[in-house]
Amino acid sequence: MPRKLLIALLVLALSCLSAVALAQKKGGKKPKTPPAPTAAPAEEPTKLAVPAPDPTEQKKADARTHFERGLSLFDEEAWDAALVEFARSREIFATRAATKNAAICLRRLHRFDEALDMFDALLREFPNLPPADKSLVEREVSELRSRVGTVDIRMTEPGASIVIDGRDRGTSPTTGPLRVSVGSHVVRVFKRGFSPFEQRVDVSGGQNVPIDVKLTALTQSGTLKVVEKGGRPAELLIDNVVVGKTPWEGPFPLGDHTVFLRGEGNLGTQPALVSVKLGQETALTLALEPLDSQVRIEPKPAGATVSVDGVSVGSGVWDGRLRSGAHQIEVSAEGFITKKRQLSLAAGQREVLSVALERDPDSPLWKVDSPPAIALELGLGAVVGFGLGSDLEDGCSGDCVKSLTQGGLVLGRAGYNLSSKLTVSLDVGYLAVRQKLSGRDAALTPVGRPANEGQAFDTLWLRGLLAGASIGYRTGPRLPFTARLGVGALIGGVTDTRSGHFETNPDGTGKSARYSIDPVEESSPARYLYAAPEVRFGRRMGRSELSLGVQALMLWALTQPEWPAGTAVLTGNCGASAAPGCVTDGEGTFGKQALTGKLLVLISPQVGFRHDF
Repeated sequence: MPRKLLIALLVLALSCLSAVALAQKKGGKKPKTPPAPTAAPAEEPTKLAVPAPDPTEQKKADARTHFERGLSLFDEEAWDAALVEFARSREIFATRAATKNAAICLRRLHRFDEALDMFDALLREFPNLPPADKSLVEREVSELRSRVGTVDIRMTEPGASIVIDGRDRGTSPTTGPLRVSVGSHVVRVFKRGFSPFEQRVDVSGGQNVPIDVKLTALTQSGTLKVVEKGGRPAELLIDNVVVGKTPWEGPFPLGDHTVFLRGEGNLGTQPALVSVKLGQETALTLALEPLDSQVRIEPKPAGATVSVDGVSVGSGVWDGRLRSGAHQIEVSAEGFITKKRQLSLAAGQREVLSVALERDPDSPLWKVDSPPAIALELGLGAVVGFGLGSDLEDGCSGDCVKSLTQGGLVLGRAGYNLSSKLTVSLDVGYLAVRQKLSGRDAALTPVGRPANEGQAFDTLWLRGLLAGASIGYRTGPRLPFTARLGVGALIGGVTDTRSGHFETNPDGTGKSARYSIDPVEESSPARYLYAAPEVRFGRRMGRSELSLGVQALMLWALTQPEWPAGTAVLTGNCGASAAPGCVTDGEGTFGKQALTGKLLVLISPQVGFRHDF
């Protein structure tokens, strides 16, 4: 590098350093370092705005779920379970289809008053029904009105709770008569500070039954205090009547009472028994728990007392929730035989239990108050005997074979129960019995000649209609025993179908011929008086009864049926196809013979069916 250029570059560098030093001296501060550039914020994704769920649409979806469950159960004819689903669907979101189907289920369950109310709700809530549905509703309403009556609760005390057959029907004063199905019902009225009112009524179709309710103030009472263990409020029901919410305290009538709580959803308590004593405070603490099963108990008669697990829950229909598992149901009523049923409930199960009680025939109730009942009875039996006692049997010896009398008997009775034990009846029936005699010694007598000896074969039939009356004595409710005596007449006839083998008398050449006669039949009228003692053991099933028994039939002949003397039979072997040289004694007769004895004894083991009305 040239020397001049090197000097020039050195001078330039010194000048730059001097300028920098001068600038620092003037400012007194070092130059600031420029800030590092910040990173650009990350780009956030754009969110789609989601509208809030429509509560109405959710209700519709829930209602549809229950409705479809109801349809499946409806197809299975599980009317009560289907009703629960349709009613729940209506509760969530009422539709025309759910309302109509609920009404049909109630109709099938014979809850006629509730069915009529539901059909009325269908017309009221959905006035623009399709023609087919409108026609169905009008037809059902017209028919249901004949199966529904009303009770008119007349009382001056306002605010009293009214319960009919365990179903809450509101408080007094009512807006009008209350609908009920035809039949017997238990009406209960309760108001705090008064003695409860209870009355049983019978209602026929279209009838309005007035009930004058007079509540009397409590003069003797105790104090009942009920609380929920966790302090949660719940409806308090005493003797199936809602009396308030827990905690609850107040005066209450003396005696035993049924108490249970009803909370939200499936929370509740099983029925508990509490005893209220004069002037004392009775405290009861109950704990709400999930009760995931439900049962409806329908007793017959309607006023029967229902007990669940040993606790009485009142008279009439009881509908409530229970724990899943095993339960014992007991139904009892005066004049009836108490019935117990074991019930096993699964979680979520709803069960309808109809319990029909049988009358206790030994109860004084029916001897005094109950009208006599009509009974129809049918008996079917085989018949056996040792013979008909005819004259024909006298010749049956040696190789002769005599069969037993065999046949059948059909007997119907229309009876009238004079009391729980004594019955009378009119009896009609049909008897047919047969006896065979094979190879008996017999004689066929030609006109003007000695008899042809031989063997005869007879088939005897005795047939006739029975008509008479009987009186019976019955004991035992479930396994009745019947002793009965019937008397009457048999009108019919006896038929003898006869064939045989005989031998002609020797002719002039000393020849005789063996021949057979074709079957010939003779009938004779038969008239008998009869007596028929009988014993029978039965098994009751409600109003019906199946039984086994044995009957003796003793027949006295008013006129004995006979084989007539004038019946002519061709003897010998000279028939239409006879060969030349045949032998015959001409026509002969058997002679008069009694076909039955004066007294016949027959035995008939029988199976019977009886129904009381």
